Amino acid sequence: MALPTYAAIEAQGPDNFLNSPIVEHGSILLLIINIIRWMYTLIFIFAVGLILVAAFNFIRGGADPKHIETAKLQIRYAVIAMVIALVASGVSWVIRYFIAGRGLV
Repeated sequence: MALPTYAAIEAQGPDNFLNSPIVEHGSILLLIINIIRWMYTLIFIFAVGLILVAAFNFIRGGADPKHIETAKLQIRYAVIAMVIALVASGVSWVIRYFIAGRGLV
């Protein structure tokens, strides 16, 4: 069953393999780096959204300690998410410079 599909792909030739944007070995690394950058962006957007929800809970809570405690936990989790994202991006930067042989100097 897979043979006709493979034959159809091979008929296109190696230069036109499904119009893949990856044409060199470095392109794969750039693709992974771009995916990671998008993930950082999504984490920060999620954390800001969580802070906005927590602010709404503070406003809505009034004197209710349950809502206030929920809002405090949400802010704590949002800050933890931001710190993890920042540390992860910093660690990846340090590793990239050590692998590239430049060091931190």
